[in-house]
Amino acid sequence: MPPESAAPTPSSSSDVLPAAVGPCQPDCPVARAARILDGRWTTRILRDLLGGTRRYSELLHSLSGISPKVLSQRLRLLEQEGIIHKTTTPTVPPRTDYSLTPLGEQVRPVVEAMAVFGNRLQDPS
Repeated sequence: MPPESAAPTPSSSSDVLPAAVGPCQPDCPVARAARILDGRWTTRILRDLLGGTRRYSELLHSLSGISPKVLSQRLRLLEQEGIIHKTTTPTVPPRTDYSLTPLGEQVRPVVEAMAVFGNRLQDPS
C-alpha cells in the first residue's frame, strides 16, 4: 500500500489534463508546474539533486556554464517553493548543502520522462 503522502497515480492522461477548451489559465496545473520548472537551469539542478544532497560548489561545477548569480537565484526560488531544502553548517568557510524535499522528490518521474524524451530526440529510431 503506498504511503499517504504519495501523489495518486492517474490511470490516463485524460484524468490529469483537462480538455483544451481555451487558453491555459495561470492556475491550471500545467502552468503552476511550469512556473517552478521554467528556466534553462531548473530541471538540470533538480536532475543533480535527484542523485542526493549536493553542496553549492558541486552544483556550480556540475552545471557547466551557469553563473553563480543564476544558480543562487534558482536555488532560492526552489527553496521558497518547498522543492528543495537548504542546510548551512557554521564551519569556516560555511558549508551549504541542498537536498530535495518530499515535494521535490515528486519531480523524479518528470525528469526521468524528459531523459527518455531527450534520448529519443538524439536517436529517433
